[in-house]
Amino acid sequence: MMRLSTTALTVTALGAIGTAQAQQVNFNEIFASHTGSDTEEYIELIGTPGMALDGYMVVIIDSDGFAGGILDRAWDLAGYSIPSDGYFVMANPGNAALDYNMDLGPHSGFGQDNIENGSQTYYLLTTTDVLFIESLHNSDTDPDDDGFTVLSQFPGTIDLIEVIGVYDDDYQNTDEILFDGALELGPDLAGPWSPAGYFRPDDYPSGWCTDEWLDFFLSGLTPGAMNPSSGCTLSGGGGGVNLGTNYCGPANLNSAGIDAKISAFGSATATENYLELTAFDLPTNQFAYFINSQTQGFTANPGGSQGNLCVSGAIGRHTSQLGSSGSTGSFMISVDLTDVPTPSGPTTVLAGQTWNWQCWYRDKNPNNTSNFTDGIEITFN
Repeated sequence: MMRLSTTALTVTALGAIGTAQAQQVNFNEIFASHTGSDTEEYIELIGTPGMALDGYMVVIIDSDGFAGGILDRAWDLAGYSIPSDGYFVMANPGNAALDYNMDLGPHSGFGQDNIENGSQTYYLLTTTDVLFIESLHNSDTDPDDDGFTVLSQFPGTIDLIEVIGVYDDDYQNTDEILFDGALELGPDLAGPWSPAGYFRPDDYPSGWCTDEWLDFFLSGLTPGAMNPSSGCTLSGGGGGVNLGTNYCGPANLNSAGIDAKISAFGSATATENYLELTAFDLPTNQFAYFINSQTQGFTANPGGSQGNLCVSGAIGRHTSQLGSSGSTGSFMISVDLTDVPTPSGPTTVLAGQTWNWQCWYRDKNPNNTSNFTDGIEITFN
């Protein structure tokens, strides 16, 4: 597929923002994915209190590889208006702040997964032909692969107010494409929940955090309330990179028939105190926790486990962050580098130290047992 030039992206994005100001309604915050079942997703619009949303729609077009161009979601906002607080929250039905149930439309996530993960293009638009847009559901809106969808070809009938493109970490190396001159936001690098979400610090008209995705499970959700201030850097949950070197792999196969893996994301600068650990390809709905040591090792089937222990010596256990692999078979924690558990008590990770982590989890073979991911080694500076 052909990519749009940077100039085209900038001009179109600026034009969309200018039009959006005149319309007095904008995207303000999106939470697209999280650990476990995606039941708390939402899209927050901000606008003039009391403003009618007749004629407005929010549309998502898939931007991931072979699915690129498929109209994935289409929500008609006719009959709704901006509440008195200025925030209009489109959410899964379990979200207490919702003003609009995202189970509506020519699809239903049945209370979850109403926003796809991965690279997507989000549209806030006005239209005089809702039925036409809804008829495009599950259809390719860019059949000639030129980066412009049919949504951009009927001015007066369909007017694009704001177009935002979100992309995951393989965007630059695949045929993924963001459509209609979308403002590019990303990448998400934080494990299997991609993207997590993003927002405008201190609300519109502030710009978006554009350096990295923010994991709202760590930095706080604000549906129906003012967004926090943020420099979109480490303190806000963004700005990190993939960390560490995996070793002791592949892990032994688990009851799901795959080897579980560990990944790390954040900053290798110890004083920035930013580390997220993710275990994935686990069996679903099993208890798990992470372990650590400054010493690597190898012990096959410790204590009757069907996995391999890849750390030795003084082994710390993050049991206070015990969790479940949930329906996704994945589990993530944020590690406080000033309070890392060890057998002699909590300790602080220092520059120059190398630490190793691994994840232990419950498993079956066929009876109840346990297993491990591979290990990951991180040297801090």
